[in-house]
Amino acid sequence: MPPLRTIFSRLLLSALPFLPLHGCEAQSESALRRYDLEKRFHRVDLSGRLREISGLAVNADGQLFAHDDERGVVYRLDPMTGSVLSSFLLGRTMVTEDFEGIAVSKHRMYMVTSSGTVYEFREAGEGKRVEYRTHRTPLNRTNDVEGLCYDPEKNTLLLACKGDAGKGRKGRRAVYDFSLKTKKLLSEP
Repeated sequence: MPPLRTIFSRLLLSALPFLPLHGCEAQSESALRRYDLEKRFHRVDLSGRLREISGLAVNADGQLFAHDDERGVVYRLDPMTGSVLSSFLLGRTMVTEDFEGIAVSKHRMYMVTSSGTVYEFREAGEGKRVEYRTHRTPLNRTNDVEGLCYDPEKNTLLLACKGDAGKGRKGRRAVYDFSLKTKKLLSEP
């Protein structure tokens, strides 16, 4: 297994391909031009407690969140040190799923499983348990959802699939919109 700092760096860099997704069709240049990719990145070593994080998200206040890969645990991290500032759990009993991404909208948080189930919940205080809602989508394990982010202009979640992109899309990758208004997945990626 690679060192944890390498995993953390890969998580940060894995988000780069999704940064220009929103509105790219109308731009003549890539949105990546706004980022100085030559800068040295600040690296942190993550504790063993964070060995299985799978996604990162930042809220409107600039707070950094991560989630456990196999359990419904959300961590608020210090971005400079990687230390856990607080954590909370989904549900009254431990939720175990293959979580693949986390996103934050205005006042809600979301996590998605590899089979396309979206978990919706509010942030909670240290050690608290928070109620959640699940939203099933037509996606499944063959689609293999691998990432999640919030699109504030369309008020949707973007679910990135690394598996089957859908009928007629062999050999391609798909990103689907999940409407936060209707709580439904839009049929076309």
